[in-house]
Amino acid sequence: MNIKRVTESKLKISIILLLVLSLPFRGLAWGVIGHRVIGEIASFHLSAKAKKEIVKILGTESLAMASNWADFYKSDPAYDYLYNWHFVNLPG
Repeated sequence: MNIKRVTESKLKISIILLLVLSLPFRGLAWGVIGHRVIGEIASFHLSAKAKKEIVKILGTESLAMASNWADFYKSDPAYDYLYNWHFVNLPG
């Protein structure tokens, strides 16, 4: 592997990461697509046992599609008790 190419790739990734982290906080909101991407990535990292357990819970629904459930229910007053499950505030 070409060391120069690897170094350039790391530099590009670092610059993109710096730019993303420089955005205002609201710019870091995941949105529907972001949630689905994270769900899809997570599904690739599950063990076979974990995948079987997820299938028991979700059936044929993918983890990517199920990752948006909190967004769909947060605006329904019947599910107000779930509001705090939707996010985590980090100390700043």
